[in-house]
Amino acid sequence: MHIVTVTTEPRKPQKPYRLGRNLASVMSFAGWLTAIIAGGAAIAMLVQHGPGAMLVVPWLLGGLALVLFGEVAHAVFDLAIVARSNTPSKDNSRR
Repeated sequence: MHIVTVTTEPRKPQKPYRLGRNLASVMSFAGWLTAIIAGGAAIAMLVQHGPGAMLVVPWLLGGLALVLFGEVAHAVFDLAIVARSNTPSKDNSRR
């Protein structure tokens, strides 16, 4: 007769949504960079050319939209992390 003992190590707690949260941060950062660069270009064009600065407005709005979507996505991932941590785990292991 053989006695087999099986032991399992406890699983490390996973960090869900980590990649998505990081990508949201990168998207927001890229939006800020775009908005700052476009804003600087708009100011320079206003000083030099006047109405030509309107060509930069889509870039400025695009940068601000990236910031908005990045911040919203970041908040959604934060809420998902909190919701996941508040749900009871289905740990059926014996102690």
